[in-house]
Amino acid sequence: MEVDKLAPFIETKARPGDVLSEKHHQSLFGVLQIVNAAVTDCAYDENSSNKLTASAIASTVHGYRTVLYAHLAETEKVIVPVLRSYFSPEEVFSIFADILSQMPKLAFGSLAHHLTGGDDGVTAFNARSLVTPRWWFTSSDTIKARAEYRVKVESKLESLLSGDGNIKMKNKTDFVFLNQLKPVELNERLVTTPSSSVDLAKVITEELTSNTQGVLGVAELRR
Repeated sequence: MEVDKLAPFIETKARPGDVLSEKHHQSLFGVLQIVNAAVTDCAYDENSSNKLTASAIASTVHGYRTVLYAHLAETEKVIVPVLRSYFSPEEVFSIFADILSQMPKLAFGSLAHHLTGGDDGVTAFNARSLVTPRWWFTSSDTIKARAEYRVKVESKLESLLSGDGNIKMKNKTDFVFLNQLKPVELNERLVTTPSSSVDLAKVITEELTSNTQGVLGVAELRR
């Protein structure tokens, strides 16, 4: 969506460089493909001797997150000032509404799930977006999408952690095991040896494909 929608929109008034270019995203997609392959390898097959578990892909997912954070930092450092300098709030919300309206419903539900403030946060999100006639979600639509995402995705994660395969929850506070999880620290290299996301992706890819210890730079995954 960034490449197809946001880049042409910004280029009507500014030239933000290559942070929204397809080339800039390819390195990120390359690492994501490695994650996809790892998840596929971990898929349960009763006829297979491969007994990999979710812990086997922890380093792979962390590698993707490391590149993603670098990519987002680079993008926001350029795009946010450009949008504020050259476009009105109405124009910005209009293009974002256009992007969100074409987002898969489950992905939109994920966005709503991670909004802070509960239902009040959803109301505030929708209120800011209503400056454009292109916005077609009401607060109830957003809450419905959020609930569907929690049932189809977050509930499955809760089921894996609890051992109960019948969990279907719509309220974030109802998740017991998920709410007890603590995030893995960010890769220390993002601070100690910062580099472009493109260069970082090359290093991470090399580590994921050749280093038996996985991605370097995170203490929790080395213990």
